[in-house]
Amino acid sequence: MNVSDVLAALRREREQIEQVIASLERLELSRGSGSSRTPLDVPAPKKRGRPRGSKNKPKPRSAASPSGDAPAERVMAAGLAASEVNGQA
Repeated sequence: MNVSDVLAALRREREQIEQVIASLERLELSRGSGSSRTPLDVPAPKKRGRPRGSKNKPKPRSAASPSGDAPAERVMAAGLAASEVNGQA
């Protein structure tokens, strides 16, 4: 390759670079300068959910029913009618 071929190739590259620079300048003007936010300006995402170390606490049971269920609720859960439980069936 001689010097004239190298110069011609460099001139072609310079034209391409100038075209890229011009299109980037147009893009910057169309977006408006100063409208973008830097990563430091963006607020951190809020943490969601339960805090670490917190657990589900058991509910206190009433003194009248140590199992936690009332007798009528146990009957209904078993699928029996009140008359069947009392022996009236």
